[in-house]
Amino acid sequence: MNVSSVNRIEIVMDKNAKLNSILIVSNHFL
Repeated sequence: MNVSSVNRIEIVMDKNAKLNSILIVSNHFL
């Protein structure tokens, strides 16, 4: 794998982690 593709995967995983944390928080308050 290229370094650039690994960086892209890490960026996508970071975005998914942030979205998941937002969903968890919103579900907690609903």
